[in-house]
Amino acid sequence: MPMKAYITWVDDDPIRWSAHTERSDEDPTGEFSEHATAAEAVAWARERTDWVLIATDPLQWAGSPHKHPPDVPRAWGEDG
Repeated sequence: MPMKAYITWVDDDPIRWSAHTERSDEDPTGEFSEHATAAEAVAWARERTDWVLIATDPLQWAGSPHKHPPDVPRAWGEDG
């Protein structure tokens, strides 16, 4: 299972969202997928890992609560 997933806009266009998973810090290869909404991108990423960061300005956390970095605001529900 990939260690981390990142979600961001496609080409700085908030109409399309991309999700990218990474196997580890040392091996950034993984899967990539585009979605019509941030919610779809988060759902796709959460099927693969519980470490999900929405890489927008500001950064937002969409992963599980037990992996939530304390310096990143939570974006996705109470249960992650």
